[in-house]
Order: sequence, then structure tokens, then C-alpha cells
Amino acid sequence: MSDSPTPSQNKPSSSHEVERKLRFARQTIKLHELRNERVQASIETSNSKVRKQSALIRALYANSLTHSYLQIEAARDSHPFRDPEILKFNGPTYALTRGLLPRLRRLLLEMTDALEPTRFQELRFSDQPDPMELDWLGGIPDNACQLLSSVFTDWYSYPEEYPGPSSHPCPTSSYILHSYHYPEIIWAVDRITSDIVHLLRNYAEQSQDEPELWSPEYGQADVGQILRLIDQMVDDLEHPRTMIQIKWQRVVRETQVMELAVIECLKPKELRETNNREGTFEGTHLELDQWVPREDMDQREVDLRKSFLPVLKICRILLNKLSRPTSSEPLVILEADMTVLNRLYEETHKMESKLRKLTIIVLTSDTARARRYLRHDCLASFRLLVQSNQSCWQAYRSDDSDLSILIQTALEWCEMWTVQYLAAIKHFEWKLSVAHFDDIFYNQNDTNSQTESDDFFSSSDD
Repeated sequence: MSDSPTPSQNKPSSSHEVERKLRFARQTIKLHELRNERVQASIETSNSKVRKQSALIRALYANSLTHSYLQIEAARDSHPFRDPEILKFNGPTYALTRGLLPRLRRLLLEMTDALEPTRFQELRFSDQPDPMELDWLGGIPDNACQLLSSVFTDWYSYPEEYPGPSSHPCPTSSYILHSYHYPEIIWAVDRITSDIVHLLRNYAEQSQDEPELWSPEYGQADVGQILRLIDQMVDDLEHPRTMIQIKWQRVVRETQVMELAVIECLKPKELRETNNREGTFEGTHLELDQWVPREDMDQREVDLRKSFLPVLKICRILLNKLSRPTSSEPLVILEADMTVLNRLYEETHKMESKLRKLTIIVLTSDTARARRYLRHDCLASFRLLVQSNQSCWQAYRSDDSDLSILIQTALEWCEMWTVQYLAAIKHFEWKLSVAHFDDIFYNQNDTNSQTESDDFFSSSDD
């Protein structure tokens, strides 16, 4: 007979084992629940700490950003960007520290990194936020204000940094600002500082919102635009010859405006048009209402205006070739010393000013003043530009036959421009003399033209 237990005898033992396992499972679940509760409480505590610290840091940033853009705005308000006298070049003592623009660029990049949304979400800050952590941000308004002062204030005003003319003309660590930098450099500084104010104001407003609401691309386009403006300004300062070429191109456009004014003047009144290309000089415009109506002109007045067009065209084309030298017409004028180039630009500026005055005289049919103005050799600057280029070529000496041919070709090119200029001036003077003597004979001088415009033309005719 078998001694093995029956199923009924194993049942109590099996039930006891199952019950034990169930109790163990319940205890394990309970343990996990308690552990999860502790982790959740820890997360909530940590999140609360993050939110509080993030809010505190954002408040510090917002306060610092607001103070920064208000400081720059105050500096901008103290500088007369639109003053015509300021927009002119006021002397040879202006300088811009070479490290200023790169330093401002670096600080702007540091600011965008510090205001990146994930920094607030990950709390990559010290446990005790210190306002001193924002000291770097003070460099942005300080450097922006220094940039403003550099283009408006001569370096004699900073004796502690620049010893003065008795020691040396200008610190070697600075860009010397010349006449060809103005007024473009003021416009560039105006744009850069204005965009920085706009950027700081937007960041100050954004800092008041929760980081989760910030756009990852917020402010990147604005920062990119400012960096491009800074890079362009540095490039202009590093390559002054390019700057002079750009200035010559502007004078080319202004001379073209004068040509268009004379062409429009010769059209019947109903065909004339104002197209916002009138140009301006010291507040005096080439405005339509200043012209003698085409219907009131006689043939000598028409001939006078037509004879003036070649003078403007020759000046414009020469300046265009100087600003865009080509391999077919090599010009060495841009290889000259910067002192020479600066003087040449000043002569170009004088030529533009005198051309505009002469254009206004022609448009108003004031033959007496035109003759008086030409007697002062008002377009001597044109001959100086050609002669300077000619002198550069004459200074070359070479045994190379190809280079000798090139030098001879360039000298003939300069001579051709001189001949064309003298022919155009001679033809214009002849037509002017005819018109002037006809005015005397027929007593047709307009006495009203001797009023308000007298001061404008007589002050600098010499």
C-alpha cells in the first residue's frame, strides 16, 4: 500500500504558500507607492525651487536690460544725428578704438547665450543668484555709448586715453576718421545703436514671461542684423580705399540727379515730373518750382542749358571710372597714399558742391551770376583729379615694354579727359556769354533773383 500524500493532504500547504506570496506582493506595491510619493514630492519641491529661482533671475535680467536700453537712448538723445553741420566732417581729430566694435559684437553674442530659454529651464545658475552675474551686460550700453561719442567728439576730449597732438597725432590702436567716412559712419552708428535699443527692449519684455512661452528663435534675426551692420562697419574702416570708392559712387548719383534736373527743365511743363531724385545741398533743392518754365524760354536759354549737360556728363563719367576702375582702363589713383586719397576726396566733394550751385544758377537763368561763378574756376577740382592720376602714372619708370605701353596709354587717357573737359567748358562759356549779352541788350535780367539766394552763392564762390 502506497505512503504518498493524497491531494487533499497537500491543499493546506499550497494555500499557505499562495497567501504568503500575495502578502509579499502587497508589501512590494506599497513600498513602490511610498517611494513614488517621495520622488514626486521631491520633484515638486525641485520644480518650485526652479520656478522661484528662474523668476528671480529673469527679474534681474529684465531690470538690467531696461537700464541698459534707457542708458543708450539717453546717449542717443544727446547727439544731434540730423544736424547738417554735424553730418559734415569737422576736423582730422576723430578716432574710433579698434577693439570697440569687436568687443560690442562679442557682448551681444554673450547676451543672446545668457537669454537662451533652456538656461532658465535647466537652471544653469548658482543657487544664490548674484546681481554681479549681470555685470557683463553693462558692457553693451557702455560700448554703445562710446561708439556714439567716437564719431561726434574729437579725441582731444579724452586726455587720459589720448595724450594729445604734442605726443603723437592719434593712438595707433584707433581708426582715424577722415572726411570720406562722413556722413555714412554717423548713419551706421545711428542704425546700430537704434537696433540695439530695440533688441534690449524686446528682451526686457520677454524676460517677464515664463521661459516655456519664449520662442527659441526669438531675437536671433535682430541680433543677426546688428552683427552684419557691425561687420560692414569694420570692413569699411579696415579698407578705406573701398570707402572712398563708395563715396565717389554717391557723388556720381548726385551728379546724375543734376543732369536729370536740367533735362526735365527742357521739357514742356505738362511733361515734367518730380521723382524724389531732386538731391539736396545745405537745404537747397533742385526743385521744379525754381526753374524757368520751358514755355517762357527763348532759344538762347535752351541752348545754354543744353550746353551745360556735357559738363555734367563728363564729370559724372570720370567719377564713375574712378569709383569702378576696370582692367581696360587701369587707374592707379587708388594705390596712392591715404593722405593723397583723402585730399582727392575733399576735392571731389568741392566739385559736387560747386556743380550743384552752378546747376541751380543755370536752371534759374541767372547768367550774370553764372559768369561771375565761372571766373572763380569753380570746376578746378575736376582738373586736379585728372592731373593727380596723371602724376601717378608719370612717376612710374620701367624697362618693361608692355608696362611702358600701358603707362603711355594711361597718360593719353588722362590727356583725353582734359581735352574733353576743356572743350565742354569752352562751349558752355560761349553759350553763356551769348545769353548774358542778350540779357543786357534786352534788359531781361530777373531782379528778383538777387534776394534770398545771394547769401547762398556769394558766401563760398571763392
